[in-house]
Amino acid sequence: MKKTFIFFLLFFAMLITQGQAQTKKITGKVLDEVGVPINGATITVKNTKVVALTNDKGNFSIDLPAASKMLVVTFVGMETSEVNVANKTTVTVSLKSTASALADVVVIGYGTVKKSDLTGSAQRLNREDIMRDNPGNILQAMQGKLAGVNVTQNDGAPGAGLSIRIRGSNSFLGGTEPLYVIDGVPFNNSSSGTTPESLGGDEKQTLNALAFLNPNDIESIDVLKDASATAIYGSRGANGVVLITTRKGKVGKDKVELNVTMGLAEVSKKIRMLNPMEYANFQNLAFQNANKYDGTNYSLLFPNPSAYEMDNNNWQDRIFRQAFTQNYSLNVSGASDAGSHNFTMGYVDQEGVIQTSGYKKINLSFNLNRNINKTFRIGTSNSISNSTTRGVKTGTDKSDAASAGVVRSALTYPATISILDEYDGLGDDFITNPYIYVNDVLNRVTATNIFSSSFLEATIHKNLKFRQNIGFNYGANTRDQYYPRTVFEGFASKGWGLKSDNNWSSIVSESILTYNKKIDNHSFTATAASTFEQNMGNSKRAEAKTFPNDLLQNENLQSAEQILPIVTNKYQSNLVSVLGRLNYTYADKYVLSVSHRNDGSSKFGKDNKWAAFSSAGLAWKMHKESFINKIDAISELTLRASYGQTGNQGIGSYASLSKLAIYNYTFNGVVQTGLADDVFAGPANAQLKWETTNAYNAGLDLGLFNGRINAHVDVYLKRTNDLLQFITTPASTGFQRQLRNSGSVENKGLEIAMDATVVNKKDFQWKTNFNISFNRNKIISLGGDVKEQFASNISTRDAPFIQRAGLPIGTLYGYVEDGYFDNEAEVRNSPVFNGQPLNIIRRMIGEVKYRNFDNDPSSISVTDRVVIGDVNPDYTFGLTNNFKYKSFDLSVFINGVQGNDIVNMNSVWNANIGTSKNVTLDMFNGAWKEGADNSNALAPKPIRQFWRTLPFTRRFIEDGSFVRIKNVNLGYTLPGKLVKGINAIKVSLGVNNLYTFTKYTGFDPEINSYGDNPALFGVDLGGFPNSRTYNIVIKCNF
Repeated sequence: MKKTFIFFLLFFAMLITQGQAQTKKITGKVLDEVGVPINGATITVKNTKVVALTNDKGNFSIDLPAASKMLVVTFVGMETSEVNVANKTTVTVSLKSTASALADVVVIGYGTVKKSDLTGSAQRLNREDIMRDNPGNILQAMQGKLAGVNVTQNDGAPGAGLSIRIRGSNSFLGGTEPLYVIDGVPFNNSSSGTTPESLGGDEKQTLNALAFLNPNDIESIDVLKDASATAIYGSRGANGVVLITTRKGKVGKDKVELNVTMGLAEVSKKIRMLNPMEYANFQNLAFQNANKYDGTNYSLLFPNPSAYEMDNNNWQDRIFRQAFTQNYSLNVSGASDAGSHNFTMGYVDQEGVIQTSGYKKINLSFNLNRNINKTFRIGTSNSISNSTTRGVKTGTDKSDAASAGVVRSALTYPATISILDEYDGLGDDFITNPYIYVNDVLNRVTATNIFSSSFLEATIHKNLKFRQNIGFNYGANTRDQYYPRTVFEGFASKGWGLKSDNNWSSIVSESILTYNKKIDNHSFTATAASTFEQNMGNSKRAEAKTFPNDLLQNENLQSAEQILPIVTNKYQSNLVSVLGRLNYTYADKYVLSVSHRNDGSSKFGKDNKWAAFSSAGLAWKMHKESFINKIDAISELTLRASYGQTGNQGIGSYASLSKLAIYNYTFNGVVQTGLADDVFAGPANAQLKWETTNAYNAGLDLGLFNGRINAHVDVYLKRTNDLLQFITTPASTGFQRQLRNSGSVENKGLEIAMDATVVNKKDFQWKTNFNISFNRNKIISLGGDVKEQFASNISTRDAPFIQRAGLPIGTLYGYVEDGYFDNEAEVRNSPVFNGQPLNIIRRMIGEVKYRNFDNDPSSISVTDRVVIGDVNPDYTFGLTNNFKYKSFDLSVFINGVQGNDIVNMNSVWNANIGTSKNVTLDMFNGAWKEGADNSNALAPKPIRQFWRTLPFTRRFIEDGSFVRIKNVNLGYTLPGKLVKGINAIKVSLGVNNLYTFTKYTGFDPEINSYGDNPALFGVDLGGFPNSRTYNIVIKCNF
């Protein structure tokens, strides 16, 4: 019995020992990528049901069966990690956030794709790229950093709009702005559509339509450039697509981030005008020349010019100032198994470098995602902002008129006048005192913006997902403007007031079905979707003149003697779409992507409501072939090719329909008022349809030395047909013009983007990025019998932009100067002045000669005009160098544009040298002088006269090339936990627009007064000057 008991005891001991030998206890810790413990991470023994969770310190313990050696660690918002613990009993696991993993993923329309599986041309800016230069808005963050993406500020005013051209201009009327998609929802507005019209309608300054977005809130920006990537957006993809993804919370404890920016701005350049004594001498010379060459008998205006020797009056100094900027952003974010959250509050107060101008904005945004269960997930991303822009009148297309604005006034107002006198209507040039202009005029725009993107996602099957997106956009903009009696615009009318607004809204619904499947070497991703968009808007405009006084400005319109008719407007358009895309990968080497979209738009003629847009793309990952992967130096080598169609529907909601307008007519001898077809809008066009762009792209992606050096090269060809444009109609139709599809335009180019990790040591890193792009634009045809036409006027007299087959959009047309008449004999020998009386001959000495091209030497007429310029650049580039040494980091960003012309309307203001307007010192010193060598004279003789006209020549066109040290930023990260309660503190010092190398004589070569109008690109209408800004940025993480 005793022996039996001992036997069973030994038997059970062996079983226990064997059972213990079959499991092994593994302990460990799970951290996020910055070393913070993760609470609630799931640890699973692979292919078993053995599970453990981490505690609040990130620790776990799990029993590992003898036959197992792999642990699978998962957490919401983090990449899954598999860890081999065969020979370990303790382990530390660092999980990488999905946001970090997304650095290898590109957002495309209605989904994402691995960067290595991309068949089209797309580039990304991540959060670090966006925030490194401390941009004022997200469009500034894109400047110079993406090949083929040309971002140009319209002027330097706080809150001003920017224009984007991706791979050139495709249209005359459809604008250049790409489609912006924010968190999956299209944003249907532009800078020009955001800005209520001004008094007189001559101010071209626009507000930034995307200013409501806080750059601190952006996780990434993906730019889709070729049709393979953009065709999925159909009728709105021709100008490219910019996909903006906002920040989401990351796993772990809640993080609090505070960013504080303080800045001081100053005008980056002043134009050297004549000082008071120089101006006095200039005016005396003009009067003397009038007496000599024009037979007048003027007395000198300034008998004692030396009286102004100690007078340093400078009207630029009187209106420019050092401007203070403050920007605060507070972010709270976090994530867990239940979902993620991200809240941001921001406040901006930016003074302009012109007195009284400025921009204020307050915004709130939140991004919430919740996992209801394993099947359903919901989320919402919202942004609300309110801003006020205090403007001054700049950038007016009446640039050679008395109402040309503040900049024109500061440059041309007589330097000898130093008192702050009100406008009195006297004098021959009707210029308002610039200080009065700045301080007395009301010009305020208030904007409220709401953007919302929400979704419900259902995992129907492990390979099948359904997503419903709902988007809502709303914008309300109000303009208050008043010209008092003290300025030219309000003097004659005794006050001129305006209240105007525009409101717009957009509703978007997208239903998306996505199927993913992998079978052996075959991977499929199929997407099908239907979308509906409705855009609505309205505007109102109330205007009045002749007020009792200026005290209430525009707040008492009913008291005016002249109350103009209230003008209202309302519109609505709908867009319905169905689409599909298939991505196929074989053996992770060969990639095929095809897409198709059908769009139906209410904007177009009844016979062409629908259009189809298709694309196809191929990629070959050569580095995975055996004959390449043996080369150790090559880590990536991919060839891409694509073709696709995109469209443009950038016209008004009712452009295809006939319109009625109010006209006066005589009936029974009495003038009556009634409605008739709008002669200017033209007749209806039932055949009106989309502009269609056919685009081809070929690309090469090369990576060397395990990604230390990367290069991306793309060549492309785009041809846009059925251009939307107004065609002049025969007078017999009763209309002046009609909107038709006519003509085609071509863009072709080369883009190169490179990045390299030059040095990667423990204490020192150096990374560099470079991009350069070349684009050539050409009009192929204007359609029908149209040989040439001109874009609209850029001032009160000039329309220099010609549109002709074989020339690019942006070609300048005008007269060619041929020196000056140096003496009376030269004038008499000119066929133009043959037989003219002596007084005409005399006054032409020292005046400009013009070349004759029409074989009629007896006159200089419109047929003597030729091509004299091109506003399109030869190439654009950007270079960024980022250095890091221990806790210090330094970033230097340089960008440039080469080979483009700028129409400098600043030079038009004072080109008629000799009137009472001030001129530049260079113009005065370089003007024609009797008896001197005038072969390189900059201006005709200064003379007091009222007969000179200067036709449009290269005199008003300048080389707009520049190289700019755009940003220099030096940062230092303080030792951790230096301040109790603060995990990290970083202090940065930066300078924006440090220095610009250019020959352009205006304030700044980066100017585009007509915004997104492709037909009038590259014009300086006297815009708000650019500024150099010194910043200090403090970033705290709690």
